[in-house]
Amino acid sequence: MSSLTDENGELNRRLVQKELVRSLAEDRSYRVTDDAKKKHISTAASYDEFRHFVACAEQTRVTRSEMESLSKPEKGWQTKAKLVSGNPSGKRERLSKRRLKENAPSLAEAFPTVPPKNPMEFERDWRRHCRGSNSIELKLNYLELCGPGTLRRIFKVEIDVAILGQMLHAMAEAVERENVTGCDDVKKAEICFSVINVMTKTGRFSLNIQFLGEPEKVHAKTVLFWLRSLASSSSEVSGLSFTTEAVEHCAKKYGCSFN
Repeated sequence: MSSLTDENGELNRRLVQKELVRSLAEDRSYRVTDDAKKKHISTAASYDEFRHFVACAEQTRVTRSEMESLSKPEKGWQTKAKLVSGNPSGKRERLSKRRLKENAPSLAEAFPTVPPKNPMEFERDWRRHCRGSNSIELKLNYLELCGPGTLRRIFKVEIDVAILGQMLHAMAEAVERENVTGCDDVKKAEICFSVINVMTKTGRFSLNIQFLGEPEKVHAKTVLFWLRSLASSSSEVSGLSFTTEAVEHCAKKYGCSFN
């Protein structure tokens, strides 16, 4: 984690300021999106319509004065695009922002060492840290860090369908990949089963399953089939804490059949 103090032992105010601004923006984005989900979940005619409403949650309406300004010629160096966006900044300010981004390290660069306290922290860490060329390893490591207890607690009310789908996708990719750095089949199976099983105990799970798309359902089936095959060959794979019956019971809640 980047240090909050510089080489002289003084508080790195630029670093703290940057992180606070970033956290406030993410908090606002989460609140606006969450309000949109609660508003449209019971009014949308389909999942696609619901998804589009949520995707537009952070957009602001163009005012009448802004529409009228588009037809008026601009004077000086300002452009219509800057006027409509409310950002009159020029090249000099853009350069300053670029230098600030290059020179100031981020508190969010280091991989988290403690589980998230709420859904917002989970989504923030999942988005920030679980990406890149080794995203599968990072996502598995993060799910292992959270553990079933934390996941069940923070998603007690409900879990975002998009996040659930991303988790299923990550586990399916891990299953299909033969070698995952720092994770053998037993460890990978334990992580996948603990996560896919505890998700069935989160709030509104039966409703979320109905909103999953076909690709996400295929991902769930891929993981469950692999877990069942490992559990059924427990004589060859030792160290598993779950049984074939446990996997089959979990599969029923996802609407998967092994027939």
